Amino acid sequence: MLIYVESKVFPSKTFVLLVNHMDTIARARAHMLHILYELGKSDHQFRFRFKGTYLRDAYTFEDYKIMDSSVIKMVPMAKSRHEIFLDSNSTSRKGQTLEEIDKQTKNKKNGKDSFIDEVQTALFKEVGIFNRRETLIAVFRVLLWIHFLAIFLSLVTVYPYSCTWVAAIAAYGLWFCPNYTRISGYVGGHSISKDYFLATFFFGMLINLAANITMGVFLLQDALQHGCAEFKGDCSHMNIWSIICYFGHGLFLVMTMVLIVILYFNFKVEVGDIIEYYLVQNKDVTKVLRLAKVGRLKERRNAAFELASLAATGEDAKKKIVDNDGLQVLMTLALCSDETTQEYATEALAELLTVSQIQDQFIEIGGARTLCALLHSNSQRLMNEAVMAISYIVADSDTNKHALVAEDGLYDLASAARKAPSQAGQIIAGIYLELSFNPEIRAQLASDSTSASALIHLIKSKDDETKRLGLQTLELLAIENPEFVVTRDDLLTYLIEVPFNSADDQLCLLSGKILLYYAETPETCDQLIAQSGFKDGLLQLAYNPDPVLQSVVAKIILATLENCENRQDVLAVGIIEVLAYLHDNCLDREAWEMAEKAIDTLHGYTMKIKKNGSLSDKPGSSDGSSSSGGPPSTLDSTDKKKL
Repeated sequence: MLIYVESKVFPSKTFVLLVNHMDTIARARAHMLHILYELGKSDHQFRFRFKGTYLRDAYTFEDYKIMDSSVIKMVPMAKSRHEIFLDSNSTSRKGQTLEEIDKQTKNKKNGKDSFIDEVQTALFKEVGIFNRRETLIAVFRVLLWIHFLAIFLSLVTVYPYSCTWVAAIAAYGLWFCPNYTRISGYVGGHSISKDYFLATFFFGMLINLAANITMGVFLLQDALQHGCAEFKGDCSHMNIWSIICYFGHGLFLVMTMVLIVILYFNFKVEVGDIIEYYLVQNKDVTKVLRLAKVGRLKERRNAAFELASLAATGEDAKKKIVDNDGLQVLMTLALCSDETTQEYATEALAELLTVSQIQDQFIEIGGARTLCALLHSNSQRLMNEAVMAISYIVADSDTNKHALVAEDGLYDLASAARKAPSQAGQIIAGIYLELSFNPEIRAQLASDSTSASALIHLIKSKDDETKRLGLQTLELLAIENPEFVVTRDDLLTYLIEVPFNSADDQLCLLSGKILLYYAETPETCDQLIAQSGFKDGLLQLAYNPDPVLQSVVAKIILATLENCENRQDVLAVGIIEVLAYLHDNCLDREAWEMAEKAIDTLHGYTMKIKKNGSLSDKPGSSDGSSSSGGPPSTLDSTDKKKL
């Protein structure tokens, strides 16, 4: 597939990479390095970014869901010492070719002023291999023309018919020989497999060599038996010429076969093989960590990037970093003053913390405090990586959860929730849910108003998954302490509006369950009934065919009838319409019975009004006194029968 690469460094250029969906990002970087090499910009300090996400070397295009014809950004990193050297010496290097500059670079490799690094070394190795391939194919073509010349020479030998197989193999080689240049790669109209071509041509060369040796040996034996006192008979000029021709041609056949073997191994190297091996597998962790500790700002930034890339390659790489005290180094980098270095270091920590053993070690050295501090960053990418790392450490361990809370993590999470982007907000909502599964932390959360405000902010996001996680957390906390939710007026307004704003069944069910706590609490029941849209919201929930949700609606209505100050208010909002719908359409027996009970309760209330002329019916009162003074709203027997 084709991938287009854009960069602000080259505003007038769009680079095109031909890759496979299973290729790693490291291999794509290698392709890009070769392009930059041709432009005289062989420095490797850049990263790829797609839709705001930096791409890690060990991941594939499929992992990131990058499709054909996608556009990715090439983001330059810190300027390397190589570039600084080239810039500072641009005057003295003026007029030099790229090969001359690279030669000077290689000569300084082991010197005191060395500025070349391993990636550039790998790049130069690959370029050398491809230059050598181009030369070898050129030599191969020269040998093919020599074999073509041997066709005509074979016509004047003792066995002129030998030219037939020489012609066949020479024509096959000239026709299917691959054309290659380092810049353009393989070109030409013939696309048979290179390995297949080399194997078949080698076999043809072997047959030719066997024939030449056989014919030459026969003629040589005859000449030796003759004695060759004079050039006649078996020692004629033609026989002697034939011996020289067959053995001479045989020598070129051997040379061609050796060249085929060399080409076979050379063809095995593809663009990016050596560079990818370094980027993904063979980084010197000790050297990278040393630069991260004592290097200059740019070196520490690059080291943090390399550690993030290495941590994504697998369990062995993670273990290697941790064994070399990499956790402490990354924690230091994550709290440095350079935001880019912080992002790379936190990204590396998030990768390392996917391993449970590393999580325990990280908590022991105070890593929770580091992550909590990073939650206050203004960088969205840094916050994303920090909350991702926290989500890993709280997922499976109650000890880690308590360690996070002990470091004032609840306050830090609440602060991050208010300014988190969509992706980070979803993760924070998941963290709250994980924390609420622990009884002790749940009790602490249920009495924390700051956490309540943060959760309400999260459920108001545009992401349904964030809403779901937030509402699940609120439900758990309401079980622990109903006052945690019923004292929040802004939450009540939001819950009433959920059925109108979302078609997600689970969100509607969760909002209905939390509304039930308002209905069951006498202090908030009247507030719920007076809420604008209360009846319409319940009716919208009742329309849902889910029997569990219909049962929740029936429970809310029964709870309001039991806990409201004046049942006249319930009748006034038109709640009978919701009951009528449930009575006629609900699929759950329990929900139907609750709807029937609510209808009977309201019917009894209207009968009492008719009998006593009272408008008030506070639960438990028998006098039916009214303070409203308005006209009664009654449910007569006709309405009862209709229901």
